[in-house]
Amino acid sequence: MRKGRITGFVGSWGSGLAYLVIDGQPIACDNGPTVRALAAMFEEVVQPGHRVNLAAIAGQEVLYEVDELGLLSALALP
Repeated sequence: MRKGRITGFVGSWGSGLAYLVIDGQPIACDNGPTVRALAAMFEEVVQPGHRVNLAAIAGQEVLYEVDELGLLSALALP
């Protein structure tokens, strides 16, 4: 697993696609499972209207793993 800091998140509930940006690098991921994992790790991640509160996750250090296709496959606290 790699260690990095979250610098952004862009996703769509409608499409189910998202990018978790770690150390400035966008990593493709499933929107729902990724947001649920972030919400379990950090407080106040989900805002009304199913929006992600970037202030709650920006700068947070995480462990992550990317599969051979470049998709986020694991996310955890260090």
